[in-house]
Amino acid sequence: MTDWGERAFDGVAEITKQVLTLATGITALSITFFKDFATHATPTSRTVMAWSWVAYGVSIVFGVLTLMASAGVQQDAADKGTTPTINAGNLRVIGALQLGTFLIGIALTVAAGALAV
Repeated sequence: MTDWGERAFDGVAEITKQVLTLATGITALSITFFKDFATHATPTSRTVMAWSWVAYGVSIVFGVLTLMASAGVQQDAADKGTTPTINAGNLRVIGALQLGTFLIGIALTVAAGALAV
């Protein structure tokens, strides 16, 4: 694999790990401080917050799958003697799903906070 190809896969792995870290961190912090948040929260805002946790959880699953797909794409290319690419369909789709569900989680977290005020 070329140097640029290796850097591309390193970039994918790094971005995926950063989103995984953010999703787990936001989930942990929001659950930890939920009792402080929930004292004045409406039932609707609590429901929205719960859905944000679901979105973060799904994002975490897709993040792990993205890392696994990245390794699989590289191994498959090595087995076939071809050059791996980050544009492989499964890697792009799963990575996009990770980012999409993470952004949905952020939007729901912000909405829950706005509804609680």
